[in-house]
Parts: sequence; structure tokens; C-alpha cells
Amino acid sequence: MRRVRRVRGGRRGMDAQAIIETAIVIPVLLALVSVFLAVMVQVEVQQEMDAATKLAAESFFQAPRLAVDAQRTTCCAQQVGAPDSLDTSGLPKGCRFAAETFYGTMTFRRFLVFPAQRGNGAHPLCVRAGTPVGAVQNSFITCDVQFLDTTLNPPAGLQVVRCTASATLDFSRTPLAWAIPWNPTVSATAEAIPPPFHQ
Repeated sequence: MRRVRRVRGGRRGMDAQAIIETAIVIPVLLALVSVFLAVMVQVEVQQEMDAATKLAAESFFQAPRLAVDAQRTTCCAQQVGAPDSLDTSGLPKGCRFAAETFYGTMTFRRFLVFPAQRGNGAHPLCVRAGTPVGAVQNSFITCDVQFLDTTLNPPAGLQVVRCTASATLDFSRTPLAWAIPWNPTVSATAEAIPPPFHQ
């Protein structure tokens, strides 16, 4: 009876090939999953920015009309957990309401870098027809108060508030930092008019 000798070299070659294939496939799969998660995070942040800006514009009209903040009124911490840093003394109370709503709604703020944090020029909280109202604040959101049509409600006209915000999504602050090399910009603009019963 003849014994059949199995060649072990073929088995070793197959094991080596499997290890090499695994070493190639696993990083590619991890990169694809990371990109998918990054896109999901970016979409979620954009939706939150849209919602926060819309709520901020609408909340402007929750304040009494023509009311202004008293001296030493502050709001809105620039860093999560920090004390209030915006001085809204003399500003329309509606601007502070809008800012508080925006800052309070943005739960992803720890992953965002706003232009005001980089010191890129002035970012006023409240603007009237393009001109900052009161002292310029380094705000994350700017609300522009305009009057569209003086024939609708003389002499003041129909008041419209347009709030805008933008920020850079900094993936280096997320667990995806190792795989995502880009930092996209998210921005939002929302417009609101007062409800008919607004005093």
C-alpha cells in the first residue's frame, strides 16, 4: 500500500494569501464605514443648524415689541459649560431670545467651529438693515431686522427677521478624526414675520 504525502507548501500559500487579503480588505471596509458615518454626522448637523436657525428667527417675536435688555444683561456661552459671554445690554430683547434659542438648540456645538471663535471679523448678534445694533458681539448667529412694506402697517411697516449662521464641522473633535480628512462648512438662513396677535 502506497502512502500519499500531502504537500504542505500549498496550504501555507493559501494561509498567507488569506492573511494578505484580510490585511487589504479590513482597512478599506473601515474607511468606507467611516465615510458613511461622517456623511450621516454632516447631514444631522445640517438639519440641526437649519432647525436652530428657524427657531431662533421665530423666537425673536416672543419678546415684547420695542423692549430692550437692561444693563449687564448677558447670555449665550461661547464654549459649552462656560459662563455667559454675550453682553446684550441695550439690544432688542428679541435678539437675545433668538440667540438663547439658537445656542440652546445646537447640541452638536462641541464639533463645530464658528467664525466668531476664529476671530474672523465682527459677528454682531443683532443687525438692523445691515447695520449692527449696539456693541458688536462675537455671536454665532446674526439676526437682521428689516421692514418690508410700510404700507401694511404704517409707520413701522411689516417687520421681518432674517437669522443666519454658519460653522465648520471639525472632524478632528470627533471619534472619526483618524479617517476623515475634510472639514465641511454648514450654514443656514431662516426668515420669520410676527404672528398677527403680536403686541
